[in-house]
Amino acid sequence: ESYCSSADPPEKSIPMCTLHHFPSRIEHTIQWARDIFQGLFFNVQENVNAFLSRPDFIEDLKKQNVSTQLEIISGIHSSLVTERAFSLEDCITWARQRFEEYFSNNIQQLLYNFPKDLISQTTGAPFWSGAKKAPSPIEFDEENSLHMNFVLSAANLRAVNFGLKGTIDYNMIKNVLKDLVIPEFSPKSNVSIPANEAEAKKQATNSGDDEQQKIDQLVSELPARSSLAGYRQIPIEFEKDDDTNFHMDYIGAAANLRARCYKI
Repeated sequence: ESYCSSADPPEKSIPMCTLHHFPSRIEHTIQWARDIFQGLFFNVQENVNAFLSRPDFIEDLKKQNVSTQLEIISGIHSSLVTERAFSLEDCITWARQRFEEYFSNNIQQLLYNFPKDLISQTTGAPFWSGAKKAPSPIEFDEENSLHMNFVLSAANLRAVNFGLKGTIDYNMIKNVLKDLVIPEFSPKSNVSIPANEAEAKKQATNSGDDEQQKIDQLVSELPARSSLAGYRQIPIEFEKDDDTNFHMDYIGAAANLRARCYKI
């Protein structure tokens, strides 16, 4: 199956575990791509701007559960510290790293936690059966148009977030990518992935001290607001009816790449 730009995102709610780890239908990958768009190109920038404009932002954030706090602070830290974009080249690098994260690293981690030959301890049946489709990581290929469309659209959307000029020059993008070294990924033994919705809910309520320590560390590394006086990032509100804004290009590329991972 494939996702074309004329399709609308599905209306009914899809279980989070299905969206995040076990998609089996094209609607699942479309909604996943739409959610990723909202998180990467709108929510993070809204949170950055709120942090910069409201002195009580961090204190107010403590009213949220620890997992939500960590997600929000990690996004702000990434946008202002580790992955702040100063040039289009930075945006292209970031886009290529997201390809690796979503379509290779995360898939490798999932298969480390749940190997393809895993037998369920509760049912005695293969874990990867029924609606659970075992995925395969994708190796980036600059000659593959779908791979390049993901990088092109993600880089241009990132450029908008940071007030930078974008590009539709594939050769320029390939030129940046040829000098980029992507670190080899090693799955982590301490990453917990829920196998079903019940486990996901349990994980959400069992946040540990490790997460709080991460939050405290990230907050300590955030720049002083005074050093960024007047600085703001630009959140992107999703608009599917404009063929020139890269929104549907990104959704289509991301949804179809995820579908290929899971052979949907």
